[in-house]
Amino acid sequence: AQQIGDIGSEHVLDWFLDNDDTKGDNAKILPSGRIVGIDKGRAFKHFGKWKGLSGDYQMDSNAATIYNALYSTIREGKIDKATVDAAYLAVRSKARKMSKVSDAKITEMLAEGMKNRPSYDVDYTIDGKKVPQNLAGLTAAVLDRKNRLPEQIDQMWAKIYKDAGFGDLPEPPSAPLGD
Repeated sequence: AQQIGDIGSEHVLDWFLDNDDTKGDNAKILPSGRIVGIDKGRAFKHFGKWKGLSGDYQMDSNAATIYNALYSTIREGKIDKATVDAAYLAVRSKARKMSKVSDAKITEMLAEGMKNRPSYDVDYTIDGKKVPQNLAGLTAAVLDRKNRLPEQIDQMWAKIYKDAGFGDLPEPPSAPLGD
Protein backbone atom coordinates (compact mmCIF):
# COMPACT_ATOMS: atom_id res chain seq x y z
CA ALA A 1 0.00 0.00 0.00
CA GLN A 2 2.91 2.35 0.75
CA GLN A 3 4.31 2.29 -2.78
CA ILE A 4 0.85 2.69 -4.31
CA GLY A 5 0.29 5.67 -2.02
CA ASP A 6 3.72 7.02 -3.00
CA ILE A 7 2.81 6.85 -6.69
CA GLY A 8 -0.58 8.48 -6.05
CA SER A 9 1.05 11.21 -3.96
CA GLU A 10 3.62 11.85 -6.69
CA HIS A 11 0.68 12.28 -9.06
CA VAL A 12 -0.68 15.05 -6.80
CA LEU A 13 2.65 16.86 -7.12
CA ASP A 14 2.82 16.33 -10.87
CA TRP A 15 -0.75 17.55 -11.30
CA PHE A 16 0.15 20.70 -9.36
CA LEU A 17 3.24 21.19 -11.56
CA ASP A 18 1.43 20.08 -14.75
CA ASN A 19 4.33 17.68 -15.27
CA ASP A 20 3.17 15.09 -17.80
CA ASP A 21 6.38 13.07 -17.93
CA THR A 22 6.47 10.66 -14.98
CA LYS A 23 7.11 7.38 -16.70
CA GLY A 24 8.80 4.38 -15.09
CA ASP A 25 12.30 5.79 -15.64
CA ASN A 26 11.30 8.91 -13.69
CA ALA A 27 10.27 7.04 -10.54
CA LYS A 28 12.96 5.70 -8.25
CA ILE A 29 12.66 3.18 -5.47
CA LEU A 30 14.66 4.24 -2.43
CA PRO A 31 16.45 1.70 -0.19
CA SER A 32 13.55 2.15 2.26
CA GLY A 33 11.15 0.91 -0.45
CA ARG A 34 9.51 4.31 -0.88
CA ILE A 35 8.97 5.63 -4.41
CA VAL A 36 9.90 9.18 -5.40
CA GLY A 37 9.62 10.99 -8.69
CA ILE A 38 12.57 12.62 -10.41
CA ASP A 39 12.92 14.77 -13.52
CA LYS A 40 10.34 17.53 -13.28
CA GLY A 41 11.75 19.28 -16.35
CA ARG A 42 8.34 19.71 -17.98
CA ALA A 43 6.87 21.42 -14.91
CA PHE A 44 4.79 24.48 -15.87
CA LYS A 45 5.94 24.13 -19.52
CA HIS A 46 2.47 23.84 -21.08
CA PHE A 47 0.35 24.58 -18.04
CA GLY A 48 -3.25 23.50 -18.38
CA LYS A 49 -2.86 21.26 -21.41
CA TRP A 50 -2.20 17.92 -19.68
CA LYS A 51 -5.27 15.78 -19.01
CA GLY A 52 -3.62 14.62 -15.80
CA LEU A 53 -6.86 14.07 -13.90
CA SER A 54 -8.50 11.91 -16.52
CA GLY A 55 -7.24 8.91 -14.57
CA ASP A 56 -6.91 6.96 -17.82
CA TYR A 57 -4.99 6.75 -21.12
CA GLN A 58 -5.56 10.47 -21.80
CA MET A 59 -2.94 11.28 -19.18
CA ASP A 60 -0.32 9.68 -21.44
CA SER A 61 -0.10 12.64 -23.83
CA ASN A 62 3.68 12.96 -23.49
CA ALA A 63 4.74 9.64 -21.96
CA ALA A 64 3.25 6.38 -20.72
CA THR A 65 2.78 7.59 -17.15
CA ILE A 66 3.03 5.39 -14.10
CA TYR A 67 -0.25 6.97 -13.04
CA ASN A 68 -2.29 5.56 -15.91
CA ALA A 69 -0.69 2.18 -15.26
CA LEU A 70 -1.64 2.36 -11.56
CA TYR A 71 -5.22 3.51 -12.12
CA SER A 72 -5.77 0.92 -14.86
CA THR A 73 -4.50 -1.79 -12.51
CA ILE A 74 -6.95 -0.60 -9.83
CA ARG A 75 -9.85 -0.55 -12.31
CA GLU A 76 -9.01 -4.08 -13.46
CA GLY A 77 -9.36 -5.34 -9.87
CA LYS A 78 -5.71 -6.34 -9.57
CA ILE A 79 -5.28 -4.42 -6.30
CA ASP A 80 -7.55 -5.18 -3.36
CA LYS A 81 -9.85 -2.51 -1.96
CA ALA A 82 -8.12 -2.31 1.44
CA THR A 83 -4.80 -1.51 -0.26
CA VAL A 84 -6.44 1.04 -2.54
CA ASP A 85 -8.22 2.62 0.44
CA ALA A 86 -4.92 3.06 2.29
CA ALA A 87 -3.28 4.53 -0.81
CA TYR A 88 -6.19 6.90 -1.46
CA LEU A 89 -6.12 8.18 2.14
CA ALA A 90 -2.38 8.93 1.80
CA VAL A 91 -3.03 10.74 -1.50
CA ARG A 92 -5.92 12.67 0.05
CA SER A 93 -3.67 13.79 2.91
CA LYS A 94 -0.94 14.93 0.48
CA ALA A 95 -3.45 16.97 -1.59
CA ARG A 96 -4.77 18.69 1.53
CA LYS A 97 -1.27 19.52 2.79
CA MET A 98 -0.22 20.92 -0.57
CA SER A 99 -3.35 23.06 -0.84
CA LYS A 100 -2.41 24.75 2.45
CA VAL A 101 0.98 26.03 1.26
CA SER A 102 0.77 29.80 1.32
CA ASP A 103 -0.11 31.58 -1.90
CA ALA A 104 2.63 34.11 -1.12
CA LYS A 105 5.28 31.37 -0.95
CA ILE A 106 4.15 29.82 -4.24
CA THR A 107 4.08 33.26 -5.90
CA GLU A 108 7.60 33.97 -4.64
CA MET A 109 8.94 30.62 -5.86
CA LEU A 110 7.35 31.01 -9.29
CA ALA A 111 8.74 34.54 -9.68
CA GLU A 112 12.24 33.30 -8.85
CA GLY A 113 12.01 30.11 -10.91
CA MET A 114 10.54 31.78 -13.99
CA LYS A 115 12.54 35.02 -14.03
CA ASN A 116 14.50 34.01 -17.14
CA ARG A 117 11.64 32.32 -18.96
CA PRO A 118 11.28 33.82 -22.45
CA SER A 119 7.64 32.89 -23.04
CA TYR A 120 4.61 31.23 -21.46
CA ASP A 121 2.20 28.58 -22.69
CA VAL A 122 -0.74 28.67 -20.29
CA ASP A 123 -4.07 27.13 -21.29
CA TYR A 124 -6.14 27.76 -18.18
CA THR A 125 -9.46 29.38 -17.42
CA ILE A 126 -10.58 30.90 -14.13
CA ASP A 127 -14.21 31.98 -13.73
CA GLY A 128 -14.75 31.69 -17.48
CA LYS A 129 -11.76 33.86 -18.42
CA LYS A 130 -8.52 32.61 -19.96
CA VAL A 131 -5.48 33.68 -17.98
CA PRO A 132 -2.86 35.82 -19.77
CA GLN A 133 0.26 34.28 -21.31
CA ASN A 134 2.67 35.76 -18.77
CA LEU A 135 3.97 35.22 -15.24
CA ALA A 136 0.84 36.72 -13.71
CA GLY A 137 -1.34 34.33 -15.70
CA LEU A 138 0.78 31.31 -14.83
CA THR A 139 0.77 32.31 -11.17
CA ALA A 140 -3.00 32.73 -11.12
CA ALA A 141 -3.45 29.32 -12.75
CA VAL A 142 -1.02 27.57 -10.40
CA LEU A 143 -2.64 29.11 -7.32
CA ASP A 144 -6.11 28.19 -8.54
CA ARG A 145 -5.03 24.60 -9.08
CA LYS A 146 -3.26 24.46 -5.71
CA ASN A 147 -6.32 25.70 -3.89
CA ARG A 148 -8.54 23.16 -5.66
CA LEU A 149 -6.21 20.14 -5.31
CA PRO A 150 -8.26 18.25 -2.68
CA GLU A 151 -11.50 18.61 -4.64
CA GLN A 152 -9.89 17.70 -7.96
CA ILE A 153 -8.03 14.67 -6.60
CA ASP A 154 -11.17 13.41 -4.81
CA GLN A 155 -13.18 13.69 -8.04
CA MET A 156 -10.64 11.67 -10.00
CA TRP A 157 -10.35 8.98 -7.31
CA ALA A 158 -14.15 8.79 -6.98
CA LYS A 159 -14.33 7.91 -10.68
CA ILE A 160 -11.61 5.27 -10.30
CA TYR A 161 -13.46 3.78 -7.30
CA LYS A 162 -16.69 3.70 -9.28
CA ASP A 163 -15.01 2.10 -12.31
CA ALA A 164 -13.39 -0.51 -10.03
CA GLY A 165 -16.72 -1.30 -8.36
CA PHE A 166 -15.45 -0.14 -4.96
CA GLY A 167 -18.33 2.23 -4.21
CA ASP A 168 -17.71 5.48 -2.36
CA LEU A 169 -14.36 6.87 -1.32
CA PRO A 170 -13.35 5.87 2.21
CA GLU A 171 -13.64 8.39 5.00
CA PRO A 172 -10.41 9.30 6.78
CA PRO A 173 -10.10 8.07 10.36
CA SER A 174 -11.51 10.49 12.92
CA ALA A 175 -8.96 12.73 14.57
CA PRO A 176 -8.55 12.22 18.30
CA LEU A 177 -10.38 14.72 20.47
CA GLY A 178 -8.31 17.80 21.20
CA ASP A 179 -6.58 17.87 17.81
